[in-house]
Amino acid sequence: MSRAIRRISAAALLALAVPAHGQQGEWAYCEPISRPSFENDLEPGVSYVDADRLTAQRGGVSTFTGNVTLRRDQRRVTGDEAIYNQLNDTATLIGNIRYETPDARLFGERAELQLEEDSGRIHDARFRFISTRANGTADLVEIITPEFTRMESATYSTCDPDNQVWALKAGSFDLDEATNTGEAWNVRVNVKGVPIFYTPYLNFPLEGRKSGFLAPSYGSSETGGTDLSIPYYWNIAPHRDATFTPRYIENRGTMLYSEFRYLNPDSSGQIAYDFLNDDSLFGDDRSFLRIDQKAHWNRWSSDLLYQEVSDAEYFEDISNRQGLTSQTHLERHLNLDYRADWWSFLGRVQEYQPLSGTAAYQRQPQLVFDFSPPRGTAGLEWGGHAELVHFALDEEPGDSRPTGTRLDVTPSLSLPQRGTAWFLTPKLALRHTQYQLDTAEDEELTRTLPLASVDGGLFFERDLNIGGRGLLQTLEPRLYYLYVPYEDQSALPLFDTGLYGTSYSQLFRENRFSGPDRMGDANQLTTAVTTRFIDPDNGAELLSASLGQIQYFADRRVQLNPDEEPLETASSEFVGELRSRPAPAWDVSASAVYDPHEEQTEEVTGRVRYNPAKRKNFTLSYRLLEPDLEQTDVSFFWPLARQWSVLGRSNYDLVEKRNLDEILGLEYQACCWSLRLITRSTLDTGTLEQERSVELLLELKGLTQIGSQLEEEVERGILGY
Repeated sequence: MSRAIRRISAAALLALAVPAHGQQGEWAYCEPISRPSFENDLEPGVSYVDADRLTAQRGGVSTFTGNVTLRRDQRRVTGDEAIYNQLNDTATLIGNIRYETPDARLFGERAELQLEEDSGRIHDARFRFISTRANGTADLVEIITPEFTRMESATYSTCDPDNQVWALKAGSFDLDEATNTGEAWNVRVNVKGVPIFYTPYLNFPLEGRKSGFLAPSYGSSETGGTDLSIPYYWNIAPHRDATFTPRYIENRGTMLYSEFRYLNPDSSGQIAYDFLNDDSLFGDDRSFLRIDQKAHWNRWSSDLLYQEVSDAEYFEDISNRQGLTSQTHLERHLNLDYRADWWSFLGRVQEYQPLSGTAAYQRQPQLVFDFSPPRGTAGLEWGGHAELVHFALDEEPGDSRPTGTRLDVTPSLSLPQRGTAWFLTPKLALRHTQYQLDTAEDEELTRTLPLASVDGGLFFERDLNIGGRGLLQTLEPRLYYLYVPYEDQSALPLFDTGLYGTSYSQLFRENRFSGPDRMGDANQLTTAVTTRFIDPDNGAELLSASLGQIQYFADRRVQLNPDEEPLETASSEFVGELRSRPAPAWDVSASAVYDPHEEQTEEVTGRVRYNPAKRKNFTLSYRLLEPDLEQTDVSFFWPLARQWSVLGRSNYDLVEKRNLDEILGLEYQACCWSLRLITRSTLDTGTLEQERSVELLLELKGLTQIGSQLEEEVERGILGY
């Protein structure tokens, strides 16, 4: 008997096609549901029947009455009466039918079951599933075959049964496991008894994905007006799909987003194309194309990225592609990479589409070889880096920057030594850089410089007691000496080289410049110290603080540009960093750069984050970069009352005294639904005016989301959201 009823549970669950929700917090406002408990002493595969009375009749008919219970493995069926016909292997259950598994309960008033054929009918059925909180009713559940089930006059909801805020209702469901297809007729979604959506027919997958329309999103903004998108999902194959999203923007027109994705065992990729025909505000067609493909085989891998946009304002005006609005250049590249045990090779072709500023150099091509063999005799480590790259530019009037080929080779040899409380690493390297410029004379330029460094440090520790709490404190002094002789490099071009910003890690770099076009002369000693406070019980680092400075024994004569004067100060700025987690909910970090010669602070960054629980977060960030930048960034998601929360973010420019980005929202969470209202104000960097928008998101938990296009922006802007 239990074999046939099992089909009811599986079919109903597949019909709902609801993913399991592992986060109990999402259902925190629902009535608790207890799971059925089962005896563990049953013999596997054996059916047990208990009843107050058994009546055996002629013709192989047996009647069980009074507290009828049928048990088999992790399934249990109870009822008032059960009639079993041995001749045709049928069973009829009457009155207060209750079927239970570890994750489901099914109730009914009458059931007729064909046990051998795994078919049957259950009348006035009610069901509930523990993991998904799905529950519903059906006038009739008909198991036609083990793979095909029909439900008549069915409902579905994740709300508490006694408080059905919303429910999906259908005249009938057909569930075909053989084709993984579900069909429903006369489907409507009711909220508080009021229909908000209707479709005469719905086709959906019982498992996995299936083609069809997705939930629409809508909003409004001051510039664009009403904004409505209706995505259509095309499930081409298990490893290929596509999404087409018509989008109506009231003041601009209608556009189409399209995206194709594929995932193979050795490759994956995405092709996206957006097109807006004759933007009414812009006065022309607008589009964006992105091709992203990655592949790997054995030790080889490849990476293709191609991007092209119709105009520089596209992303700021209308794009919903997250993370692209602040780009100044769109990258395009083709990489081919090989990685062996102790060496690697990279071949690359790279170019950029400029959105603002000057055009960037193109690498056509770039070849990179790195090697680091195992340690040799007496612990010696040797390795090296080699790069050959041709830099090209699209010809533009007035652009006199040079182009050409650069070879950069740096072999190195070091002898790392380490003890229990110390380390020492002397290192020698030789950097050779050669240029073949695209000039009338095919000018050749070279630079060859040796490099010597010694990096060493000590580790001290002591037990400490602060306020009755035992701690372990370390003291880690470190010295780093670097020597590179001076060579005039003013004739060398600047292809991809800049000056590193000041940071604690920069105190230990071999070159103060970010690329091979400049090799900084150095005769300098870095002195630094780090202290840590550690919980000896679990090894957690509660606080670490570092402070360092470079002492210069010679002027730094190599500069980016020939007209820059040598740097004559005897020491660098003081650079400090601090990181603390005094308690699991707190995270504090800060860094500062202080110039003792000008007696002023050049740079400060800091962040305090309080995150005592999921979806309960407050973050305050501050950044100062003299003389032009000073900003604060505050974000929060915080409960106001049992079901109400407020969320927001404010990125404020203290120099210009204006908001750069502001988000404010209010959220209401109920058992089976949530509503979120979000307002946003963003500074248009072109017009310096605020662009305001309002978004509304309604989530029917376990069914769909309707509304906001700002969801990804909110997630990126508010930590812990």
